[in-house]
Amino acid sequence: MVTQRTANPWTPVRFRSSPPKKVVKEKDLLIYNLTKNLKGSNDWFLGIEEQVKNYALSPLHRTLRKKSMDVHYSAPRPLYGWKSEELIRLATNGLKRPWPSIELSSLALIELIKRHRTLDIESVKSIFQSKNIIPIIWLDSLNSILRKELNIASTKSYKAKKKSNSIYIILIDFKKTNQGYGLYIGSTSAKNNAENSFNQEQVVTEHFSGLKDNFECKKFGIEPLWSLSSMFDNTDYTKKQLLIIKSKIHTLAKTIVPNVFGERPYLDILRYDEKFSNLLKIEN
Repeated sequence: MVTQRTANPWTPVRFRSSPPKKVVKEKDLLIYNLTKNLKGSNDWFLGIEEQVKNYALSPLHRTLRKKSMDVHYSAPRPLYGWKSEELIRLATNGLKRPWPSIELSSLALIELIKRHRTLDIESVKSIFQSKNIIPIIWLDSLNSILRKELNIASTKSYKAKKKSNSIYIILIDFKKTNQGYGLYIGSTSAKNNAENSFNQEQVVTEHFSGLKDNFECKKFGIEPLWSLSSMFDNTDYTKKQLLIIKSKIHTLAKTIVPNVFGERPYLDILRYDEKFSNLLKIEN
């Protein structure tokens, strides 16, 4: 910007640049935005958390964590695209929250193990130990078994339909009664909404608030396991097909998970399948 010329005509014209404070502010804002949008940061978690009205006898501070677009939940390795330092940040911030994020922190540990990052693995394990929280040790194994035995293919593109049938899986915590983690496997149908083929988040909220009958979910439900549930958020199943698949998931889960809850319809059909028939015999 050109300043006003003084009375002396031979005085040179002075030029003044933009105020440096403005530049600093813009730089600070850029740094702030980058920090706020860091994957796994405290602000990142705040962006996916929703406080729910909990059942009267449920734990305090129970929070619903919605699906994040940064996590490829339907993939065999949901955090494959994350850097190792981002995985550590995810586990660190996830476990120190008022209502800890056990699934995401466990997925971060699983991904580091697959990368053979020894020091990072020990770092994340120490965070679990310091918070007196146990990782979901069977999460990766169950994911692999379900994909193999149920022939889960890559996620198909979403096609809108009037109705949607879906299966959802909720983590149950019995640590205080020395029973370890368990699962609740549920299914339901819902009208289509603008964003999702089925709003799994809504039905989990209904469980946590006590609007659905299952006592284990109301009293001991921790969080939805999106890395398992997302495999079955599919509008292509009929209701009967969905219930048969639900029974198969339940039967497979019982081979490695200490406690599995939820109805198992159409068991008579499973008994005609040699593989599942043998698993049912082992249960008895």
